[in-house]
Amino acid sequence: MQKAEIQKCVKYAGAFEERYPKEAFYAMMNLVDSHDTTRLLSYLDGIDDDRNQKEISEAFPTYENTSDEAKQKQYLVALMQFTYAGAPTIYYGDELGMVGADDPDGRRAMIWGEGNENLVKWYAKLAAIRSSYSALRTGSVEPVYGTDKEILGYVRSDDSDIMLVLMNNSAADKSVTVNVAELGINAAELADVIAGNSYSAAGGSVTVTVPAYNGVILTDKGHVKQVSVDEENLKPGFDPAYKIKAEERAVKVTGVSLKRQRSPYRKVKQQIFLEM
Repeated sequence: MQKAEIQKCVKYAGAFEERYPKEAFYAMMNLVDSHDTTRLLSYLDGIDDDRNQKEISEAFPTYENTSDEAKQKQYLVALMQFTYAGAPTIYYGDELGMVGADDPDGRRAMIWGEGNENLVKWYAKLAAIRSSYSALRTGSVEPVYGTDKEILGYVRSDDSDIMLVLMNNSAADKSVTVNVAELGINAAELADVIAGNSYSAAGGSVTVTVPAYNGVILTDKGHVKQVSVDEENLKPGFDPAYKIKAEERAVKVTGVSLKRQRSPYRKVKQQIFLEM
């Protein structure tokens, strides 16, 4: 992404703020895919929304054949979803790394117990961070220019906190220097609330390494809040113990099991009954 494209992206995103009342702007769905589109991960891997791609590998993509670059880019997309204005809206299974071409392939069944553990935890951590800092939910949005042609940045701020978000849309780590004093951040030391790293802001500027296809969320180190994720509750997304085996003719619901059984009266007919 070139510098001009970065500026175009910021301008495009800012146009929504100009078109809608504040209350609507901050409540709008930040949706990057849905049941009517190619799934996010597959789109990042070059699978279009038009269903014109006829090759089996493109019409019915698999996670195993998805490029590592696309998989890493999803972390970056999620970071923007959870740090930009609006309500981050995740299409079921994106947080597990589900793939799928355009409708109807993007409506596959949920892959319980088969998701990418790191990705599941990434989405959960971003959600916890957003929940902990009101500035990321309803704070103002101010673009940051002049860092690097592949760095997208903006400041989210309210009466409680000022957060500097920097995202790297390239395959290599980027070292950037930002004059944070000009952005209204007057702390002597900043901390990345994602990784926990600290950076000196002496003289009003900070130099930080932004990881490839990822980013940082910087704030006054003295204002960093404890963020925790209940990883036990995330296990259904990636723990094989929650995977529904092919030979199991049941739908597992808490307290209820649906099973198929041949009718004793008509062998050719099956009925579904509940076992409480």
